[in-house]
Amino acid sequence: MTNIYCNRNDLNIALSNLSHSIPRRTTSPMLSCALIRINNGEMYLSTTDMNIMIETVINVECSEKLEIAIPYSIFQRTVSKLPEEDIMMIYDKDENKLTIKSGKYSSQHVCISSEEYPRVMIKESEDYIKFDKNIFKKMIQKTSFSANSDEINGILTGVLIKNENKKLSM
Repeated sequence: MTNIYCNRNDLNIALSNLSHSIPRRTTSPMLSCALIRINNGEMYLSTTDMNIMIETVINVECSEKLEIAIPYSIFQRTVSKLPEEDIMMIYDKDENKLTIKSGKYSSQHVCISSEEYPRVMIKESEDYIKFDKNIFKKMIQKTSFSANSDEINGILTGVLIKNENKKLSM
């Protein structure tokens, strides 16, 4: 059994950040899961819809390496309703279950083998664009209203981003 100790607020913020890459509807149950990897006192949480991948890291107390996938929505709702700041999670490899404890609260969640989780390859490149995150966020807010949210006609569901002469435009 693997014991994991972390702060509820840190985990809750991390899970909130991941929500943007969970697909609304999917034919693959694995895409509705969050991948949890623990290594050297850090918990890497990631989700993907096969178009984008979001990964975030929090500090944890754990002496072992671990990699599991857990249904995102159940995990996120459980963490957000925990009564105490300190969380203890216990992973039972034999039963493939994660027990979450906080204060007097305790719940068990069935995990899925991380081997089935889709891997997104991130290619390192020297050809990249660097920009201020707040300016980029404002650009998205000013243009995203024009994108169609109807997924049936996939051509009109995005925003065109151009990079010409070191100027980014949407």
